[in-house]
Amino acid sequence: MRFYGKILIADDDPKLAKILQLGLKRQGFDVIVAHDGQEAVALSRDPEVALIIMDGLMPQINGFEASKRIKEYINPNAKIILLTAVYTQAKFILEKDKWGIDSLMKKPFTLEILMKEISRLFPDLDQPAEETSPSPELHKVNIS
Repeated sequence: MRFYGKILIADDDPKLAKILQLGLKRQGFDVIVAHDGQEAVALSRDPEVALIIMDGLMPQINGFEASKRIKEYINPNAKIILLTAVYTQAKFILEKDKWGIDSLMKKPFTLEILMKEISRLFPDLDQPAEETSPSPELHKVNIS
C-alpha cells in the first residue's frame, strides 16, 4: 500500500521546516508546511492530510493545543508526531493521548529515525524507491 495523503509539517523554525520538507519530499511524500500552531490547525482542514509532524513549542497555539483541536474537531484520523526538546518527562509521554498525539519524538533526531516512526504509524506504507532515497549523509543529519 502507498501513502495516500499529505504530510503537514508545523514548525516555527523555518530552517527545520525546510530540512524536514526536503527530506520527506525526497522520500516521495507530498508535504505542506505551517509556521505556527494556528496555521497548522487551518491547514489540517485539508482532507488529504494524513500525518502531521508538529513542533511542541510554537507561537499562536502550541503543538499540544493544536494537536488536541485537530483531533477533536477537524481531522480525527490524522496521525500526529509531536517534536520536542523540552517536553520529554514521563508526565508528558503518559499524557500524549489526552492531547491526541500519536507519537512524541525527542529532538534531536535523524530523518532515518523519523522514517522509522512514520513506518510504525503506517505499517502498510510502501518503502520508497531507491532513486528517491536521500543520500546517506542526509539520513544521518541531526535535526533539532
